[in-house]
Amino acid sequence: MLSLIIFLLFTIYAGNMESSSEFWLLGFAVALVLGGSQSLSRSLFSGMLPSTRSAEFFSFFAISSKFASIFGPFTFALLVDLTGSNRIAIFSLATFFLLGIILLAGVKVDQARLSADTPT
Repeated sequence: MLSLIIFLLFTIYAGNMESSSEFWLLGFAVALVLGGSQSLSRSLFSGMLPSTRSAEFFSFFAISSKFASIFGPFTFALLVDLTGSNRIAIFSLATFFLLGIILLAGVKVDQARLSADTPT
């Protein structure tokens, strides 16, 4: 959840940038967080699912990732086209991070890990 909060803050910062040096600074910061958040999300996810069904769940994980890689840029481009503003499009991406935070807040990680260890 921490990485989603960080990306939410990055998005807010990106919407307020004024210079190219800020863009490069943000790119560096995103690079520091992105790799770790991706590997931690896979690790957390794998700990919450039954080992006998890992292929099924990781297939869903991969497909949802592909969907996100289409839906995010589509939303961004649509808003730029409709409003003519990159800033509005950037700020709109914050709603995706907020939605992720809300959804993740409802996940009971410890309970899911215990359920994953229980034979079905």
